[in-house]
Amino acid sequence: MTAANAQQRDQGTAPRTAEQTELHPHLNRAHVRFINLGKTYDGRVHALQGIDLAIQRGEVFGIIGRSGAGKSSLIRTINRLEQPSSGRVLIDQVDIGEFDEDRLVALRRRIGMIFQHFNLMSAKTVWQNV
Repeated sequence: MTAANAQQRDQGTAPRTAEQTELHPHLNRAHVRFINLGKTYDGRVHALQGIDLAIQRGEVFGIIGRSGAGKSSLIRTINRLEQPSSGRVLIDQVDIGEFDEDRLVALRRRIGMIFQHFNLMSAKTVWQNV
């Protein structure tokens, strides 16, 4: 018996088993979660490999890296503009890999994205471009 278990026994609480203790409970509350995500192009170019990331609601993340590092591929999997080759993408604990076209349209309406090449029209004002 460990010292912690003895202390719990003395305090009248039973020791928690491994099955009862979740190591990272925040993962189950993540707003966006990538689980072992991978994306391969043409069967040989690995843009993403083994990406595990949990983003909680309200957190702000920046995805940075060199050209060709897979930043856009990663972001585009959030609304399935890119289909992952492996792994899962969960939005509010729902695996979006199972979504049909109608559910994807509804999901995409809730996700705002600004693309790297957003093609503003130089003849218009900022407000007109928006």
